Amino acid sequence: MRRARPRTGAPLLCGVDAAIGWTVVAAVCARLAATANELHWALLPLALCGGLEAPTLVRWIRGRADAFDPKSIVTLFVFHNTFVAPVLHLAWDWYTPLVRVPDDTWEWFGRLATVNAAALVALELSYTWATAGPPPALRPLRRVDAPRLAGTLALGGLVALAAQVQLLRHFGGASGLIDAYEVRGVEFSGMGMVLMLAWPFPLIVLLETLLFLGRRGRRTRRRPGAALVAAILATFAGVHLGWAGLHGSRLSMLGGMFLAAGLCHFLLRRFSSRAVMIGLGTAFVFCFLYSFYKGAGRDGISAALSGAEGIARAQQRTGRDVGWLLLGDLARADVQMEVLWTMYEANPTYRPQLGSTYVGAAIFVPRSVWPARPRGPQEAYAELRDGRIGTREGDAPNSRVFGLGGETLLNFGWTGMPIAHALFGALIGRLRRAIASLRPGDARFLLVPFAMLLVTALYLLDLSQVVFMFLQDCALLGVCIGLAFLGGRRRPARARRPQLAAAPAWRAA
Repeated sequence: MRRARPRTGAPLLCGVDAAIGWTVVAAVCARLAATANELHWALLPLALCGGLEAPTLVRWIRGRADAFDPKSIVTLFVFHNTFVAPVLHLAWDWYTPLVRVPDDTWEWFGRLATVNAAALVALELSYTWATAGPPPALRPLRRVDAPRLAGTLALGGLVALAAQVQLLRHFGGASGLIDAYEVRGVEFSGMGMVLMLAWPFPLIVLLETLLFLGRRGRRTRRRPGAALVAAILATFAGVHLGWAGLHGSRLSMLGGMFLAAGLCHFLLRRFSSRAVMIGLGTAFVFCFLYSFYKGAGRDGISAALSGAEGIARAQQRTGRDVGWLLLGDLARADVQMEVLWTMYEANPTYRPQLGSTYVGAAIFVPRSVWPARPRGPQEAYAELRDGRIGTREGDAPNSRVFGLGGETLLNFGWTGMPIAHALFGALIGRLRRAIASLRPGDARFLLVPFAMLLVTALYLLDLSQVVFMFLQDCALLGVCIGLAFLGGRRRPARARRPQLAAAPAWRAA
């Protein structure tokens, strides 16, 4: 199989990738204009948002970038949130429940697209600056002691297993855990530490398996086949669903699958872009079905699987359909549009928080110690709307997720968007160069999936949610890997430079 040659610059502004990308964007905008029977000015900034990001995705789909290239992965969500989601909102007239919608949605989606376009220009320029210059110098090869890593993982696995046993004892078994989730009561209060320790057990077992396969591959001089890797990931998905999916955290489920796929990619066998797209399609189907469990528990799943009309009944019962998944769960466009409209028209007296919502990310400080600890952007949003929605005793004012753009608007208004995206673009560029500086066999490939999950989450989630996700999903496993790095060996780099797109399996010493 021909190996792709990675690029470190910004999306191409000319060439085949750009031509395909701009053609698709123009066709979508033309279709939207024909559907609405109006050539609205908002189509221009929407097309600019799509055109800035589409070439990167086309290059990735055509296999000209690594399947786990951080810029391509992030661009997938940026493109969806700034172009696809607004277009679907306007075409379907679908909005997340309880989101206030202005009378002229075209006008305000156009204004949001204008702000997004300026932010994306800043992101691309910053990314280009961060990746400019000659290829990064090779870092000295870093390896860890394989028995030490296996030992720390075994210890972490025992801790996770003990925490899961405690969790099941607390709820009276798996059935009791599901009952507690369906009731949505206070049974999970005080169980955060137990959940955090129990969650990574399937990932720990997966990493131990990859270590074993790596050692066997070195002995036989044969790498595992694609079918074996697919079987490993499928098995992991099933175990992970039964282990951590019963309490309804789709974010944790997807985060675990992302880390599992990334570890297999960087440590065992490089995936093609086609394989990643198949995986994304499978994840989309899973999210669609899992949303029925989130909405109605076991009854929602049984209704969805009850026959030809089961999906329709499940959608009617839970209110969760494809629109909810695409536009309510995987995008933040309508919420960000509401924030922009409310700030500059519906409630112009709102005062930006100037960064105070980020204090809510200090979730590791218990409320018993800091009772008045801010809850993040949800409180600022409640102040913006001059009211509270969907509140239960002890809950946050609302359950909105704002993402990088929405939280920036709440803190600094539209002028902060280009600055925030410029910093974000520089972070992606630095990560891209850091990965490219690693030689094949470097143990730091163990950490790359976690870094990629971080930058992706920073765009999709609020900062407080990012911190919570990493505490719950990555803390124990991160400690295990970090302990294995203590006393690790460094070896001088050779002259040969690796290509990220062709990164082979990581090998322990």
